[in-house]
Amino acid sequence: MSGERLDGIAPAFRAAKERWPDAPNLQQHDRDLARTWEEGSSVIELTKSFLEMLCHTVINELGATPLASSSPTTSEFLSRVLDAL
Repeated sequence: MSGERLDGIAPAFRAAKERWPDAPNLQQHDRDLARTWEEGSSVIELTKSFLEMLCHTVINELGATPLASSSPTTSEFLSRVLDAL
């Protein structure tokens, strides 16, 4: 997509993957994001999914109370992470 690499546009994705190397979902999301970035498809949906997975990982790592909803919104994930931090 536009000749630029995902790492140059969004270095936080690689940083998250490196911060939690034992989180298989983050690792897979990073690979999927890199692939879709190169193909130019589904980038927005995968980015949203990656952000939610990152929030889930932080919530678990900090021992914060999990979200009660079975399908929380991105805003609910972000609010819980910010509260936990």
